[in-house]
Amino acid sequence: MSACEQFDRAAAEVQRVVDAVDEAGLTLPSPCSEWDVRAVVNHMVTGNLMFAAIMRGEPLPDQTADYLGARPAEAFARSVSAFREASAQPGVLERGYPTPIGERPGEFMVHMRVNEIVVHGWDVAAATGQSTDLVADLAQQALRMWRTRLAGQPRPQDGPFGPSGQRPAMPPRPTGWPRSSAGGHRSARASMLRV
Repeated sequence: MSACEQFDRAAAEVQRVVDAVDEAGLTLPSPCSEWDVRAVVNHMVTGNLMFAAIMRGEPLPDQTADYLGARPAEAFARSVSAFREASAQPGVLERGYPTPIGERPGEFMVHMRVNEIVVHGWDVAAATGQSTDLVADLAQQALRMWRTRLAGQPRPQDGPFGPSGQRPAMPPRPTGWPRSSAGGHRSARASMLRV
């Protein structure tokens, strides 16, 4: 399966999760301790827009802006389309792009988006009581990639990847919200944080 096909699969699964979040669900705390659900979805949208801009050679979007507006699920869908249009341009997957870990080809950039939306899709699902059984094979692939890339590197407590073996703290659930069918114990996010 190509990197773009993996992105399409992950994005479709996360779109299903985002579609199921109502207005009240957007205000729930998430496993990303500084963000509520709305902020996590906005982070995914911003990332898709940012990577699309990088691939097109355009100015980067404002990373502090709220791109969700009144219809977060539609904003997520638009950002997925923007990223896929950018990644479908001839030669874009082979061309090199600057990343925080050095220049990487466009295919690597697609894999970074897959990893990001799988992990944060889990965050949204867990916070809103949805099943966290999302694209397990892609979560395992992301885990292997990040274990390799992070091997031997310092991992501060407040960094994007906590210390190895740390599981995310689950936010308290409002009364009446269902528990995840996976119980949060065999999830993509828990696996990712044990890199």
